[in-house]
Amino acid sequence: MEGRLVDVQVDVGRGLPGFTVVGGASPVVREGRDRVRSALRNAGFAFPAARVTVNLAPAGLPKGGTHFDLAMALGLLLASGQLRPPAGGWEETLVLGELALDGRVLPVHGALPMALAARARGFRRALVAPGNAAELELLPDWEVRTLERLAQLASPGPAPVAKQAWASGGSRPRARGEEAGGRPVLLEEIVGQAAAKKALELVAAGGHHLLLSGPPGVGKSMLGQALPALLPPLEGEERLERAAVASAAGLGLALERPFRAPHHSATLAAVIGGGAALRPGEATLAHTGILFLDEAGEFAPEVLEALREPLESGEIRLARSWGTVRLPARFTLVATRNLCPCGRRGAPGQFCQCRPWEVQRYEARLSGPLLDRIDLHVRVEGEPVREFRPARTAEVLERVARARELQRRRGGPENGRLEGALLRELAPLEAEAERTLERLRAAGFLSLRSRDRLHRVARTLADLEGRERIEAGDVALAAQLCRPLRLEPPAGGEAGFRPA
Repeated sequence: MEGRLVDVQVDVGRGLPGFTVVGGASPVVREGRDRVRSALRNAGFAFPAARVTVNLAPAGLPKGGTHFDLAMALGLLLASGQLRPPAGGWEETLVLGELALDGRVLPVHGALPMALAARARGFRRALVAPGNAAELELLPDWEVRTLERLAQLASPGPAPVAKQAWASGGSRPRARGEEAGGRPVLLEEIVGQAAAKKALELVAAGGHHLLLSGPPGVGKSMLGQALPALLPPLEGEERLERAAVASAAGLGLALERPFRAPHHSATLAAVIGGGAALRPGEATLAHTGILFLDEAGEFAPEVLEALREPLESGEIRLARSWGTVRLPARFTLVATRNLCPCGRRGAPGQFCQCRPWEVQRYEARLSGPLLDRIDLHVRVEGEPVREFRPARTAEVLERVARARELQRRRGGPENGRLEGALLRELAPLEAEAERTLERLRAAGFLSLRSRDRLHRVARTLADLEGRERIEAGDVALAAQLCRPLRLEPPAGGEAGFRPA
């Protein structure tokens, strides 16, 4: 995700014939010698009978991947005199590509993050395979030139590279859809569950984290799967960030909000990222979108606790002996869980046989600090009631778009990430709403963190109604949607605020 420029230096000198790659190259990079040799010969070029040395500078930076092949081949052709440099040279051109043995130039993973780093250093163009052109064209003021085969570099005339190497070859990939695949669930297909549907609308409009709790079979998973149909499209910088993550992960060109749903058996490295090759995890792949944890109580506790940092900061820091890697992870968490290990607790007509300590241990899998970072806590009842006027996906999408536009005009982050002074500045309360919020806090129902949580949700409720100031009704509804399960009034607390 954080590109580093590498200068590929090629020397063709005297000595016994050989091909050496130095400069912190991994075995995959060194294997490029054989790919380059075969590709040059099959493209009609001569491989020099001399000592060829390739240095990847800076040498102290570990290097891996196959994207150095094209630069090594190009440098070798220039150093051996088989090509002449174009007008202006190659100083402002990023060269990326893997070589097939027959001379074809193949696309590589991570082209967009690499191009972002090169653009920040003053580069103005890139020479890549046709399969990487579409993602690089997302960059404004960036010239993309494609090379389908090495043979296109061979041409008579004073500047063969300038004339033919930039010819576009092959078709460009189309944008990918959701990784989850399949048709999303629509709100019209879900019977009842008005409170949960309202919570989904708040998630889509304000980016609030959500926990759905209830017995099996009441539609918790189906509610989560209805969320992709409500998400607004990506725009501006978020769209570029999403494409960069997908490029680095080898997912191709992806421009839609992701919806990642890992299985509860996923390991810490699979969710957070890491491993020997430092691959991004599900939390990073869900950047700018939704991380859906179905049956969150079944995930390993260390996996759930590791999500606390990205929920707070929007990024993951992986420390290694050679340094620290920062991965983007600004996702919205949507989780579901049962009320006990056997799942019968709260289900109509069923008897839970779990012992009290088993229920307590099961609930403790989602720790207090983690629950405190989740804005919306909604109980999904066992017997859904049909609404008088069922929610419709098209209507919700329209309200979500209006609410997002109001947030964009205010200039701050999405409502689910408002904190402190910025929250108070961008979410003004009417006098009665302020008094209601203060009474809840004074009665002992709200900590400072949960007060801000309720304030954020009330801000989104007002946005959905197109109001700039938050009313007392917004606070009252937010109190119902933000309450954790089994919230009871404290001893001696103020009467009249028992959530029901």
